Amino acid sequence: MERGTVNLKFVWDEASDIEKWSLAALAQLDQADHRALADFLRKQRVRFSESDLTSGLLHLREKDVLTPDNRFVIHLLRLWLQKNRPIEQVREELTEVNPIANRYIEIGMEFKDAGVYDKAIESFQEALEIAKDNIQAQVNIALTYMDQKIYDKAVVEFEKALTMDGEDVSARAGLCEAHLALGDAAMQRNRPKDAILSYQRVLAINAEHTEARGRMAELSRQRAEKALTDGKDEEALSAFAEALKFTPEDPVLTARLEQVRAEKKAKVLAALLSRSEKEAGAKNWQGAIKPLEEASLLAPEDSSIQNKLNEIRAAQEQSRLESLLAKADAAVRSECWNEAIEALTAVLSAARA
Repeated sequence: MERGTVNLKFVWDEASDIEKWSLAALAQLDQADHRALADFLRKQRVRFSESDLTSGLLHLREKDVLTPDNRFVIHLLRLWLQKNRPIEQVREELTEVNPIANRYIEIGMEFKDAGVYDKAIESFQEALEIAKDNIQAQVNIALTYMDQKIYDKAVVEFEKALTMDGEDVSARAGLCEAHLALGDAAMQRNRPKDAILSYQRVLAINAEHTEARGRMAELSRQRAEKALTDGKDEEALSAFAEALKFTPEDPVLTARLEQVRAEKKAKVLAALLSRSEKEAGAKNWQGAIKPLEEASLLAPEDSSIQNKLNEIRAAQEQSRLESLLAKADAAVRSECWNEAIEALTAVLSAARA
């Protein structure tokens, strides 16, 4: 709905003159039958033949704009036409086109098709001097620069076209393509920051532009892989997640992210187990238990970690009992009977437990 205006205008821009008259008239009429439409158009002094009108209506039905009884398939289009294309505005649009400007455009197109770009631009500019708001001439100047791959000038000219009509489909699409091409050129020159700016401009015009989203995803993926190479795991994971925001349905990218997460988890677990083993070797039992507890929280499904934790706790208890027995022996040799009894009592309590 937010981007709907562009789609509605696309239907209008793609329509022939008789189709535009028909759409504007049907948006105003309560009766949509062929005769009522024809009578209305004649009252508006529209010049048309019955065959042209019939052909135009048939084409609109084939494009799913109108139903067989000349009703609008999408009611929102009728509301848009009522607001944005009243009959008087349509009359101005269709009857006040300067024929001299049109001829300059035709000449410009001939030059453009022949690859004589300077002459083509001159002809389109001549058309603009005669009809300064002729968006067709302005768009064709931009397209001529696109043909020459002079994308920065194409951007300027497309933007001029959009000041004439901010919803013009050709100008919006062309501006996206120009920015996309500038981004690709920046990538070829190894200037990713400039490329990102160009792709972001495309997405500012059309947030769903597939190619721009794909390019942004690829740049984020490359940044993620570099971060992995540099040992920056968290930065890599963040970049992969960013890439998936642009192409959330990319199965390869999703699988790669899961792989990196699994590898990072395995690396963290290995470090924790190694630290625990080292502390256990030094009989620093609490230092050995803590990393194992962390590992257990990280991978609760891994029973080997819990088994290792149980082993360390058992070794800790065995060490404590051996220490108590040694303490009791030392107390007996020193004839410190109370101290010996206390130590042996603690051993017996632990054995009963």
